[in-house]
Amino acid sequence: MKYIYRKNIDDTINACTQTLNYNHRHIGNDIGWHQHLGSHKVGIVATAMALLYYQMVSEECPEKQENLEFLIKKKY
Repeated sequence: MKYIYRKNIDDTINACTQTLNYNHRHIGNDIGWHQHLGSHKVGIVATAMALLYYQMVSEECPEKQENLEFLIKKKY
């Protein structure tokens, strides 16, 4: 039987958070993430998913308000 240890979960969350922090982008007037991390684009779905991730794991989101404003701007 395999066990899942809290430390493994915490390590995975930390690794994912570091990856998202590293791949947060400012491209022109757009700010956020793209589905292909590291690309020179910003997408609305990837940005929304990243914001949800930070909320779910109770981590500080880089430039949260600016990311939300990007999504609102793309709504219209």
